[in-house]
Amino acid sequence: MYEVYLSPCFLAPPYMVDFQSPTKTIYTDPPCNVSTSTSHLRNTLLNLKDKSLLLLLMEISSLSKTVALLVLLLATLTTLSLGQGNRGSGRGTRLGYYRSSCPRAESIVQSAVRSAVQANPTIAPGLLRMFFHDCFVNGCDASILIDGPTTEKTAGPNSLLRGFEVIDAAKSQLETACPGVVSCADIVALAARDSVVLTGGRSWQVRLGRRDGLVSQASDTANLPAFNDPISVQIRKFADKGLNTQDLVTLVGGHTIGTAASCPGVISCADIVALAARDSVVLTGGCSWQVRLGRRDGFVSQASDTANLPAFNDPISVQIRKFADKGLNTKDLVTLVGGHTIGTAACALFSYRLYNFNNTNGPDPDINPAFLPQLRALCPNGGDALRRVALDTGSDNSFGNSFYENLRNRRGVIESDAKLWSDRRTQRFVQRYLGERGQTGSRFNAEFGRAMVKMGNIEVKTGTQGEIRRVCTATN
Repeated sequence: MYEVYLSPCFLAPPYMVDFQSPTKTIYTDPPCNVSTSTSHLRNTLLNLKDKSLLLLLMEISSLSKTVALLVLLLATLTTLSLGQGNRGSGRGTRLGYYRSSCPRAESIVQSAVRSAVQANPTIAPGLLRMFFHDCFVNGCDASILIDGPTTEKTAGPNSLLRGFEVIDAAKSQLETACPGVVSCADIVALAARDSVVLTGGRSWQVRLGRRDGLVSQASDTANLPAFNDPISVQIRKFADKGLNTQDLVTLVGGHTIGTAASCPGVISCADIVALAARDSVVLTGGCSWQVRLGRRDGFVSQASDTANLPAFNDPISVQIRKFADKGLNTKDLVTLVGGHTIGTAACALFSYRLYNFNNTNGPDPDINPAFLPQLRALCPNGGDALRRVALDTGSDNSFGNSFYENLRNRRGVIESDAKLWSDRRTQRFVQRYLGERGQTGSRFNAEFGRAMVKMGNIEVKTGTQGEIRRVCTATN
């Protein structure tokens, strides 16, 4: 589905359809009277259903969002929900299908959708789009929901669908109330209707009784309408599903809610990561910096290549070497590790320092004895290894140089951080950020931005190297 914009006014009487004009313009006189316009629109569309798409588009372009949904989307989504338009007769579906077997089915789905949309309004268009994408591929059988490496969900057109968790929540509640009764396909159909209602559209009765499909293949999504399809292709794809040109224009009107990616195939995931890192610093109180963009996404991702990442227990000499291998010097090392002023570490990464450091049956001597009881209370011997502890005690959500103050006070949490103070090669840069011992004080925030720019240019792929991924979790 793709973007359509509706003007604030409806086709209103008095109006004239000039079929002799080359442009077939619809003339309307303001003000628009919505109550009278509804019947005129219905009659006009019935009279024009065999005429050109251009005329229909010009008519619908003058419709208000609310009334378009009230009249057009209502009728056409009812048709689509039967299966695949006129081609799917909807045989076996009926109103009140769960009246005896699961009387609260519709209210349970409605409640799940309402909760989700109230928490995040962008869920509503996601659920509407999900229903469309499900019905267009092997019918309305919930095959869009199936997980797997090559299922419909993994296909490019479905990569940005949202709202799956809402369907899961409704299904979970229904399985408690009526186990094995309500199909996922019916839940998707109901959720689409409820999402329209919750955004101001009119409700419609949904015929129920669909069964869930057994097959879900990404290759079957080729018949989904694409954002750049010419009109002739759109008409053919809809016709293949028993939907006519009026249905096409009407269903695309569902785009009255929702958004679209602004620049498909343009922005790399690598650039998104670089921008997100900068923004996370700014949002926690750090300074901003300009991010050089134009990176391309790589094709190769291997676990074995992570051996050169600095480790939580690396000695300073190893840290310096690993940074130098990437063109970063010792100052860059100390500066970038300062990013630990926000964030946490799991007990598993440092609890060895608290009880049996280097098989001494005692703590790491680099830990301040006054700080030790606090860490032991947070990470008791044999306790929860996944518990998270602030790396910058007392300031884990605020970006600043307090991290270095903690290092000076021997309150570093992980071993590699603590060594920045105990090793003279790195201590002088820590002192510089603290402005002590005759060192000229440096603005940590500004230096951090400089170091991030430098790191952001490590071995980047540009030009014809790599690709621009459609989905960041998989190559194209």
